[in-house]
Amino acid sequence: MRNLFYMRLLKIIGFILGLWIILHYVVKVVYKMNKENFEISTAEHSFCKINTTSSSGGINNKCNQLTYKNCNKTDCCIFEKDNKCVAGNSNGPILNTDENGKTKQVTFFYKNKCYGNKCS
Repeated sequence: MRNLFYMRLLKIIGFILGLWIILHYVVKVVYKMNKENFEISTAEHSFCKINTTSSSGGINNKCNQLTYKNCNKTDCCIFEKDNKCVAGNSNGPILNTDENGKTKQVTFFYKNKCYGNKCS
C-alpha cells in the first residue's frame, strides 16, 4: 500500500516538475521575442517623443527647463556653453540662428560630449 502511495506521489511530482520546466522555457522564449521585437522606452526617450510632437519651439521651451545633468541624458536636447539647455542633437541646436537670421557657431554638450571650436 505504501509503495503504491509513493509511486503515485513520484508521478505527481514528476508531472509538476515537467510542467514547471515547460513553463520556464515558454516564459524565456516569450521574453526573448519581446526583447528583440519591442523597443524598451526610457524616461529620456519618452521626454523627446512626447515633446517633439509639438513645434520645434515647443521642444526648445521644454529643454530650457532641464538641468545640465538631465539635458545631457536626452536624445533631443543639448547644453550650450552659455549654461542653457536647448533643442538639438549631435549636429547642434535646432533653432540655430541669431536675431539677424545668421547661423550661430556654438559650443555645446550632447550626451556629455563637447562639440564645437571651444571644447577643451
